[in-house]
Amino acid sequence: MSLPLIDRYIATSVFAAIAAVLLCALSLTGVFALIDEAGGIDQNYTFTDAALYVLYNLPNQIYESVPFVVFIGSLIGLGTLSTHSEITVLRSAGVSLGRLFIPVALPSILVLTLAFLIGEYVAPWGVQSAAEMKIQQHQISEDIRFTNRYWLREGNQFTSIEGVSRRGHLLGISQWEIDGNNEMRVARRAHSAEYDPDLNLWRMKVVGETHFGTEDTRVESYDEFQWRTGLDPRLVRAGVAAEPRKLGVSDLAFQIDYREREGLDPRPYQLVYWSKILQPVSILGLITIALGFVVGPLREVGMGARFSVGVIVGVALKYVQDLLPPMSMVFEFPPWVAVLIPIVIVWGGGIYLVRRVS
Repeated sequence: MSLPLIDRYIATSVFAAIAAVLLCALSLTGVFALIDEAGGIDQNYTFTDAALYVLYNLPNQIYESVPFVVFIGSLIGLGTLSTHSEITVLRSAGVSLGRLFIPVALPSILVLTLAFLIGEYVAPWGVQSAAEMKIQQHQISEDIRFTNRYWLREGNQFTSIEGVSRRGHLLGISQWEIDGNNEMRVARRAHSAEYDPDLNLWRMKVVGETHFGTEDTRVESYDEFQWRTGLDPRLVRAGVAAEPRKLGVSDLAFQIDYREREGLDPRPYQLVYWSKILQPVSILGLITIALGFVVGPLREVGMGARFSVGVIVGVALKYVQDLLPPMSMVFEFPPWVAVLIPIVIVWGGGIYLVRRVS
């Protein structure tokens, strides 16, 4: 067989294994998630709502499981070829491990591309929809009232938002403005606010305003008040999703820019941002480890042993990835370094294994 034909054969085998592992992983996590969610069923939040909640979160589960699914799938796909001595024959014919890496990486890159599109455009919408649906069912209302108020700081102005309507209008807005001496100057309260995309501002409705002077206090009221702010509807959506890891790359970049501009701590969002940006590099390193395992210490073991090794390596990498972000907060080194260290470890281990068996 020619090399292009061999490449297609290997790529097809690895892709089929990745697809099978992904299907098994989603089935298991979906069942466990539904069982866990069923514990919160009551008169308002039914089993159908719980199933819909799990279904909405499915795209996010796909995105988060991709690194380990690709690694274990590559390990199993290559292991199947090794069991049938096809890897041995190719190596005997002079095909190097570096050359074998290409057809293994191609289906992984395809899966990564699809996962990135899901993580950027589908998963955030699903997480937001799930959170909104759950809150609405528990509160028996189409409006969403935040468990904790959403807070926004812009310069000397502090804003508190109690919730958001189904149409994206803000509800229960309270604002406080201070001067350079940290003394209260204006307190404002509005029933709701509607975003005007043409003018890039929020129209606050039924507004009461109190001005604090040095000698007197003045109270005013308005039917409508124009609030010019950098508050984008995406920030409100982030308030519903809450966790940075459930946001897309563009939303994370928006949050980082906002927090840096307002002097807030952007590191939790920077950690997730760099983790998502560098995820393909990490997964390609895991594929190198899979290739080194299959032609090395796992060449003659069964499928169960390969799967177990894949799980152990995946869990170990997950522990390292979870340990470094808090360390970066404590020791104040750049977030991208905390993300890069596990990647360097993975690539170092993969290159070592490949060189050892070459």
